[in-house]
Amino acid sequence: MKAFEECLEGYFTNKYQAMKDPTKYAHINIRHVRLSSNLFYGEQAYDYSPMQPYRQFILKVIHENGDYIVQNYSVPNPEQHIGCKNLEIILENQLHRRLGCDIIFKLEGEIFKGYLPGKECIVPWRGKKTYLQNKIELGEDFYWVIDQGFDCETNHQVWGGEWGFLKFYKTSAII
Repeated sequence: MKAFEECLEGYFTNKYQAMKDPTKYAHINIRHVRLSSNLFYGEQAYDYSPMQPYRQFILKVIHENGDYIVQNYSVPNPEQHIGCKNLEIILENQLHRRLGCDIIFKLEGEIFKGYLPGKECIVPWRGKKTYLQNKIELGEDFYWVIDQGFDCETNHQVWGGEWGFLKFYKTSAII
């Protein structure tokens, strides 16, 4: 079994899922580029607009009591990093942590299973305050994710996955 960081690093696509059922799943590509032993730059974009990512982020992996805690940070000056460029100028002391958005992973067999505890990871959406809930399964060659946003006032789901996991598979091609 590869180390957690090795499983997390790489290029992922849900191309096959999107082709099989395009009315339910958009074709999305994700990149996780290692900046240091436990720090990663990430980018998510629809396949039709790879140079217009809808999410850019920094992940910091902390190994604690047998679990992996993945802290989320915003990217300073995100426009200068589109396409995974200029990553060498990202300095850890300039990062701003997204409080309440730590994902906890536990190893179950040969799969790292992650979740976001609580309702503190706030995501503004269409003028509403929502909180993120997610589930993740990470293996040597796959990264399955379901993200869902819930209205902070009503607790009703207002965005995100309705049909289960987005099933990303690691690819050797640069997306």
